[in-house]
Amino acid sequence: MLREQIIPALSMEYKTNFRSHKRKQARNDKNPHCSSPSKLPRITRLMALAHHLQELIDQGIVHDYADIARLTGLSRARLTQIMNFRLLAPQIQEDIIFATAMAPIPNYLKERALRMILKTSVWDEQLKIWKKLKASKLHTGQ
Repeated sequence: MLREQIIPALSMEYKTNFRSHKRKQARNDKNPHCSSPSKLPRITRLMALAHHLQELIDQGIVHDYADIARLTGLSRARLTQIMNFRLLAPQIQEDIIFATAMAPIPNYLKERALRMILKTSVWDEQLKIWKKLKASKLHTGQ
C-alpha cells in the first residue's frame, strides 16, 4: 500500500470576505449589538498550528516535517520557522496562546520579534528578552 493512501489528506480552510469595509461598518452601525468576532493575533494561530502539526507527527499520521511540507504546500524552511515556535519558553507560549485580540497587534506579538527570542535556546534568557519586549511596548505606547 502506498504511503499516500495511508496518510489522510491535510486541508486548510480559508475564509474570504469580498465585502468592502464600508459596507461592513455600515451594517455594524445599523445594529449596535452586532459586533464582528475578535480575531486572534496571527502568531497565536501559528503557535496553535505548530502544536497541532507536532501532534500529527506524534500520532504517526505524518512521518516528519517533509511530509507536512509536501502535503500542505509549505516550504520546508517556512514549516521549520513555524515549528520552532514550540521551542519558546512555556511562559512565552502561554502568553501567546492566550493573547486576546489587540488592535493594532503589539510588536512583541509579531513573528519577527519572536524569531529574535528564538536565537537563544535557554528559557531564562528567552524570558528576559520577552519581558524587555513587553516593557518597551508599554513605554512607547505602540
